[in-house]
Amino acid sequence: TAGQGELQEAEQGAAAPGIGDNAGNTGDQEEPQEAVKDGDMPETADDRQNPADPEDSNETEQVSDGLNAVDRIRNALKDIDSPAVTDELVRLFFEYCEEDLVRGHPYHRDELRLMPEFGPGKAPDWHSLVRYIYLMTFRSEPDEEGKIRFSDSFSRETFDRTAARLFPELRIKHRSSVNFDYENGVYKASAGWDAHGRAYFRLKSISRDDKGIYTASFDVFHFSEGEYFGQPYDEVTGNLKAVYDYVGDRNSDADEGEVMLEIFLRDDYGEILRADEHLEITFRISSDPAFAFEYLSCTREYLGQ
Repeated sequence: TAGQGELQEAEQGAAAPGIGDNAGNTGDQEEPQEAVKDGDMPETADDRQNPADPEDSNETEQVSDGLNAVDRIRNALKDIDSPAVTDELVRLFFEYCEEDLVRGHPYHRDELRLMPEFGPGKAPDWHSLVRYIYLMTFRSEPDEEGKIRFSDSFSRETFDRTAARLFPELRIKHRSSVNFDYENGVYKASAGWDAHGRAYFRLKSISRDDKGIYTASFDVFHFSEGEYFGQPYDEVTGNLKAVYDYVGDRNSDADEGEVMLEIFLRDDYGEILRADEHLEITFRISSDPAFAFEYLSCTREYLGQ
């Protein structure tokens, strides 16, 4: 059963992914990009704003109950004896995966998108794991102004703290990776990588065993890098074009996040949009203030075109 016993030590794979690969991504969802110059920090769609789209169109409005998405999904799951897919859980998982630093809330947009595959008997790819821990560290620990400020280095202790928050059963053997040199207890960026892209996660199934371990699966919908809500119809492709078709005359006033949630609450969401992958995670509820879950496994199935 996923989550029982110790996970294998994270180890370096036989074939190291290219420097430009997206952490946690295989298959053809995000084509590897040429690495930026050595020492540069990664960029994501949220790290660089498009001049034509100065406001983040993916922001979902927070409810006025005083709780952030971490508290809401955690409290809801604790209150359910036999979890099942409901509109409420679809919405809560959607809001968790979309939450960012607006109003001081934690950042979760890349938490599932970039998570490397792992589980009992399967160690995560080391290069992907180091990139992921780096991003999750700085995304979850903004400065006093609530802003994310990346550094070109971070300590072994910082790595261990973030890994323990997200992957409590993972054993770590500290060493260099393709993007970071490790020496004297410090990881120093040595090569940049591409973490661009965005994806939406629609809860497909959920269950809990008698040990409190949850298994949840999602349909995942990717949007092409460089495309954003508000571009002309003939300039967008794939799922964004499908969103435009669904919205119709509402396009000029619609919000991408609100439209995606509206679609996800429909029984025929899979006919409106095309799923690019299936994701399954096992987890326990966490007491961490920034992360709702302690992850025990992550598996992906990339779907054909």
